[in-house]
Order: sequence, then C-alpha cells, then structure tokens
Amino acid sequence: MSPDKTTITRAEALRIKREQMKRQEVELGGSSNQTPSQNQATRRPVSRVIRPNVNEGDRAKTKRPDRRDVDIKQPFSLNLPKITLPKIDFSSITVALIIAALSLGLTYVALYTPVFSVQSVDVSGTKLVDPYAIINGLGVLGKPLLTLDRDQVRVNILATYPEVKEVSVRPTFPNKLHIDIIERIPIAEWHQEGKVVWVDYEGYAFEPKSQTSSLPIVDALDPAPTPGESTLNVYGAKPFIYPQLASAVQTVSRMLPQGTVITYTPDDGLSWIDPIGGWQVLYGKTDGNNSEKMAVYQALVEHLTQEGIVPTLISVEFPSNPIYKTAEEE
Repeated sequence: MSPDKTTITRAEALRIKREQMKRQEVELGGSSNQTPSQNQATRRPVSRVIRPNVNEGDRAKTKRPDRRDVDIKQPFSLNLPKITLPKIDFSSITVALIIAALSLGLTYVALYTPVFSVQSVDVSGTKLVDPYAIINGLGVLGKPLLTLDRDQVRVNILATYPEVKEVSVRPTFPNKLHIDIIERIPIAEWHQEGKVVWVDYEGYAFEPKSQTSSLPIVDALDPAPTPGESTLNVYGAKPFIYPQLASAVQTVSRMLPQGTVITYTPDDGLSWIDPIGGWQVLYGKTDGNNSEKMAVYQALVEHLTQEGIVPTLISVEFPSNPIYKTAEEE
C-alpha cells in the first residue's frame, strides 16, 4: 500500500456516520426556538410501515374507496310499491258505448224504479176544496216524476173544481209533487130559476160548497145578461154575470145588515127593502159609481129622518138626481 492512502475500517465508518448524524440533529435543534424537550415532545414518532408486496392488479383491488362511494345512512322511510294501471285506449266508439250504457241505466232508474216516482202529493191553499179529493182524483201516485205532464195536472184540477181560480204544479225531486191552489172568493149567493150558485167578484159562478153560509143573497127575478166566455179561462168556472154587476152586489152587501135580500131585474137593476124603515130602495143598473150611490143614499136617509118624512121608495139610480116617494104621492 501507498503511505498516502488512508484505510478506514468498517467500524470506524459507522462511528463517523453516527457523529455526522448527531451533529445534524444538534444543528437542526439549534435553529428552532423550541427546546430539546419540546422538540422531543412535539416530534411525532416515526413508525415504519411495512407494505405487502403487491402487484398493480392487486393494488387496484385494494384501492381505498372514494368518499362519494361511502353509503351514508339515511332516515327511515317507507317505500311502497308503485301501482301501474294498464293503459286503456279509448276510441270514439268505446266512449259512445259507455255514454249510451249510462244513459240507458239512468233512464231505467228514472222510469221503472220508485226512486223518481211520485210518492207524496202536497196540496196547499184550499178552503173550499178537499185536498184529499184532489190527490185521489189526479191518480199521479206511483207515476214517474220526470215524465209527469204538469200542464195536464193543472187542467184536470181546473176542469174538475170550478171554485179553483189558479193552480201551480211544482215537482220536488226525487219523488214529491207540490200543488199550490188559489180559490175563488164568493161574494154572494145568487138565486135564479130555482138554482143557487156562488158568485165571486169577477162574476164567475160555481156550485155552493155548504148548505148554510153568511153570504148576501141576490134573488134574480129574471136571468142577468151573461158575458161571453173568456178566452183566458178555457177550463173551470165560466162567466155568469158582468164584473160591474158583481162589484155592485159586493158594495151594496157591505152597507146592508146581514140577512137582507137583494132583488135583481134586468130593467131596474138591484133593489132591496130597507130592514129598518121598510121602504124600497132602487139602486139601479150599475155604471161604476157604486160608492157615490151609497153615499148619496145614506145622506138622503138622514135628511128625511130629520124632516120626519117616511118614504115608501128611494131611488139613487142617478146619484146626481136622487128621488123619493111617499104614500101620498103614490
């Protein structure tokens, strides 16, 4: 060996390497503000990880799962199975058949079942007519309400009961029928040629509804002129006397004591015997001034009573020129 060449043994090389490592640790520790104890406290222990010798294929299999792939637990929920209805292709023919079937079903229910048949009839507004007689006479119980001819029901009542003036028929579904009636109001009992009828203020007559009544009595010695039949009242009661005569009877009867008989003739009109004085009163033919006639008659009676004159006849046929007669003048 050359004398300039230095030979280092393996042990000396290890010792030199340890000293170098210590010097590096001292230098690193001196540049830091922390004390050695702090460095030792904060220094993390180094652990040697021993990895298994795996190839690339196995490494792909053992790859850590991505965070998005992690199954995060969700709140409990009830998942019901979905019900899927079959799709139906409705053609125009199918729709028409369905509508026809429904129409036939409804028609059958309306016409042939008691659901829409008349089960009860309510009659209101009657005093002269028996409501049960109307219900039994119509014969509508059990008939389909939808096909009921209300106009025919109205005509049947008017034709059967002349004392009825107006009729209103109202169906109430599903199975009721309401009948509202307006009756004629009689104002006098008219006696003529052995027959008795009741007369209303329009001059229409109908059969009496009772044997006894408090109506004023008109004794017609001859038939009164009868007006033509009204086109507005084809069924039921017929015009019997003119409305002006019926109005005169109503006015006179209000001024007379109950039970006074009024006489009628076509020539003299209305007349009566005063129940107190006993003289005859000629009211005359009606001309629309009934109230004026009665006022003149009462004023004339008061004047004759104050004068002590007892007449046998007082005429107010012409209210502007009333006259009276005494026994001496006859």
